[in-house]
This record gives sequence, structure tokens and C-alpha cells, in this order.
Amino acid sequence: VDARCHACPSTLTCTRASQSVLLQPGYWSLPFAELWMMEEWSNYSLADLIVRCPPGVCEGATPLLYEDGYVISGSMCGHGRNESSYLCCQCMSGYSADVLSNSCVKVDSWTSSTILFVIFAVLIGVGYVLFLLFKPLSPQSPWIRMVINYYSVIGLLYNSTGQGESFVLAGATAIAVNGWHLSSSSLPPSPPMSPPSPSSTSPFAIAIPNTSPIVVQLAQTIYIFAVVTTFIFGAVFRWMVMHRRRSKHVVRERQRLVVGLFSTLLLSYSTVSGVLFSFLPCQNTPVPSLNSSTLHMERRLEVHGDWRCWDSSAGGSFLIVFGFFLILSLPLVIYIWQGLFPSNHRWLYLFSIRVQYCRTRCKSKRTSNWSGLSPLFLLEGHLARWYWDTVLLYRRVLYQVVFIFVERGFDQQVLFFLLSLFFLLFHTYMDPYQSSLANKVEIVMYSIVLFVGVINLTHVAFLSNSALRTSSTSQLFTMIDGWQAILAFAGLTFLLIVCACVYSKMLYEKCKGWRVSARMCEKARRTDSLNSGGRHRKSFELGPLSNSHSSPSEAKRDEESLSERLLDVPVLEASSSNRSDNYDS
Repeated sequence: VDARCHACPSTLTCTRASQSVLLQPGYWSLPFAELWMMEEWSNYSLADLIVRCPPGVCEGATPLLYEDGYVISGSMCGHGRNESSYLCCQCMSGYSADVLSNSCVKVDSWTSSTILFVIFAVLIGVGYVLFLLFKPLSPQSPWIRMVINYYSVIGLLYNSTGQGESFVLAGATAIAVNGWHLSSSSLPPSPPMSPPSPSSTSPFAIAIPNTSPIVVQLAQTIYIFAVVTTFIFGAVFRWMVMHRRRSKHVVRERQRLVVGLFSTLLLSYSTVSGVLFSFLPCQNTPVPSLNSSTLHMERRLEVHGDWRCWDSSAGGSFLIVFGFFLILSLPLVIYIWQGLFPSNHRWLYLFSIRVQYCRTRCKSKRTSNWSGLSPLFLLEGHLARWYWDTVLLYRRVLYQVVFIFVERGFDQQVLFFLLSLFFLLFHTYMDPYQSSLANKVEIVMYSIVLFVGVINLTHVAFLSNSALRTSSTSQLFTMIDGWQAILAFAGLTFLLIVCACVYSKMLYEKCKGWRVSARMCEKARRTDSLNSGGRHRKSFELGPLSNSHSSPSEAKRDEESLSERLLDVPVLEASSSNRSDNYDS
């Protein structure tokens, strides 16, 4: 037997004179028995043949243990994943990808929970499109921004340490289990239960038969694209109907299209950018030859090891470059459009005026036409800082960059902590929302994100130091992980409760206003009927229409003009002569 000795890389734990080898969680390699039988490694070392996996994918119940070249215990991949697939990217036979986690679950047919989930997803998509098509045009709510940003960032931080379960399900499960323990008098009190590990099957598993993890990930983008496309067709159809009828609400339908697209951008930006960023990293993966006697390295996608890297084809390179151009340019385009609004408080507008003055070489400045005041009011009506949407969008990009490009470990968690601390202080200093309640609640959300980052720091420090891995410390950090999931879930619950209270109050005030308006209209109708004696109506006076009318047709024209001014938000043409930034009126 031709025995070969190799240096033990940092991704392995070698004991008993290198006869016992333990593969560190989070890494993948070809079976060692297959490697030892190969005649040639093409001058690659053993460290080159062990590849890093995406977070939560190569996380078995127990680490994979070899003795004398054979598997003794443990698993290299997460629950239900196939170890023979590259980077554990496929599910085992009879298993399908779980929609709510990184694991694969055993499923033979469509379950009732999966059918209900699909129906619920379709109803949510259809309901959201109808909401955008028929809701009254109003400024974007700051509470929607807060919920989306908290959910996207806290989910990214929670999964950065290898947690394969959704923090919503993990936190809800931990609260339910510990609440049951506390309510049971016969059971002794126990520490908070840790969230389900990636190797365990969640009781809330939702899996579509014969689907792989990459299909579930791409389905999120397809779902968003279907919702956006349906809304665009619906908005264009409404505009065509209004235009054909020569309705006075044609301008409003164009505004509805702009506001609806911006709303979908706020909701889907994190998901689309996350999917796009996940396709960017590639790994040099060992691939055996046809006769399995030699191996060579191929660049494979880290998110799906069975596919070659995007830079291996011109089409893949074009899609990645085009996608990143859209993701990074959309917030910048929004910022430039908002910044060119005629106002002395927006430096882009002042800069454009100076550029135009220098180019024309005129003694007097030329007016700069700017259109789109109504969409601008609808997009930033509740913002005290007009550029805050751009800050929030690029904030998600920064978290995604750290999550994808920085190697998982202590350095990554330090960067997450610094980002969370910076945005907490920046938000506290800027107070970006007009509502003081929204500003205070957002500070609480940023503080929870920061505290979750601190827990991640201690968790990573514990995993990186083998001297600290004792039974007592393992139990302590298991309890801490449980409290982390509960904290993340409690923050989302608190935010949703506050949003429900705010919208309930708004709905109550609107209903109260409707009742008052109905009583006033009824009182005015009765008074007008008594004064006119039931024969004719006197012309009403309101604001600029406080003049008498010589004919009913003239009164009707003025009434329609008044209704249009009260119901529609006109698209104005602003110029440099009107530099007031107070367009709330």
C-alpha cells in the first residue's frame, strides 16, 4: 500500500496520530476514501480539496468523523441533503427542499400545509395587486419601511452564524415550548429552548415534492416578477380605460403606476438583491475525472455546486452584470430624481443650476423645468429627510455585501456590529420620519439588531476557541441561542403590534370623519331645501369659486373644477422661481 501523509489543514481536527479526522462544520469535500484511492491530485493539497459551503448548508447534527479512512459517525450536510452532490446542493432521494429553512424534508406528496401555503401565497399576491390598483393615492407609510428593513436585516444576521431555520419559526417555537414548560407544574423549569438545528425537521416544514433548494430560492424572484407584471398590466389597463372614456382621472392613473412600482421596490429589494448576491460567489471545487483516478478543479457556484460559475459563459456574465447594474443604479436614480426638485435645501438642484449657468454663459440664470411633484409628494410625504429611502436601500446592499463576500467568522460579525452601530447612531441623529413615534420605535428596532449582533459575536468567539467547548459552556450558548431567536421574534411582534395600533387609530379617525361629513352634508341639504323651497338651488360658495353663476352649466363647470382640485393631486411643472420645499399643502 502506497501510504501518503498530508498536513492537517485548519478545516480538519486531526487526533490519534492522524488516524482520526473530524471535518469542521460548514465545509464540504469529496469522500476521503475516494480521495485516497485517486492516483493523482494534480499538485493540489488536502486543504485545497476542502471547500467552504454557504451558511447553514453543510451543518450536520454532529460533525463528520473519519477513522482509518472510513466514516464512523456524523454527517457532512444538513438534514436531508445529499452528501454526494457538490457542496450539498441537492436533496436526498425522497426528500424535498423546505420553503422556510435550508434543510430538506421527507415528503412523498402534497401535504395539506403545503397546499394551504401555496393558496395563501397566491391570495397575498392577488390581494396586494388589487390593493395597489384600487387604494386611494396617499403618501408612503413609514411603518411599511420599518417592517421590511427589520425583517430583512434581522434574518440576515440570524442566518450568518449557520442557523438554518427562519428566526420567525425558531422564535415562535422556542416561546411555545418554554411557555408549555412553565405552565406545566409537573415539569421542572428549564432554560429557554434553542431553535431547531439545521439537522432537525421543523414541525412547520412546507415542501413541494421533487424540488431542490435552488428551485425554492429562484421561486422567490419568480413570484415577485409575477406580482410586478400583474400590477403593471392592471395599471396600464386602467389607464387605457380612463383615457378612452376621457376621464379626468387619467393623470392619477399614471401616478398610481409610479407609486405602485416604488412600493413593490421597497418590498422586494432585499429578496431580489439577496438572490442576485448569492449567485456571485464561486468556489474552486474538486471534480473527479470519468475514471475516478484523477481530479481537477472547476469553478462552481457556491449556492448550487452542480452548476458552473457564471463567468464560464457570456450569457451568465451578462445576466450578472445587468442584474447588479439594476440593483445598484435604482436607488441612485431615485436619489438624483428627488435631489433635482427645485429647492434651496437640495444640493443637486443647486449644483444643476450652476452647471446650466456655466454652460449657457448667460447673465441671468435660466429656469430649470422639473416635473413629477405629485409622485414626489406620494413617495416622501411622511419623510423628514427626503433621501432616506436611498439610505435604507443601500443599507440592505451593505449587509448583503458583508454576508456574501466576507468569510464567515469573527471578522464578518465585527463588520455586522459596526454597521448596526453606525446606522443606529445615524438614525438617532437624523430623525428621518415626521412622526416622533416612528422615530422612537425605529430606534428600538435598531437596538435589537445591534444586540443580536453582539450575541453573534460571542457565539462565533465560542465556536472558534476549542478550549471553551465544554459541556457547561455548550449548554450556556444553547440557552443564549434560544434567547436570541426569542428576541428577534419579539422585536418583529412588537413592531407589528405598533403598526396595527397606528393603522387602527387612522381607520377610526377616518370613519369618524366620514360620519361627521355625512351629518354636515345632510344638514346642508336640509337647510338648502328649506331656503330654496324645493324649487331651485342657490349657487354655493367655496374658496376661489365664491362668485354667482348666470347659468346652471356655468355652475356645473365650476363644481367639476372644484372636485378635480379636491380629489386629484396635479402634476405640476416646477421651476427655479418656485424653490419652496414645503409642498405638503
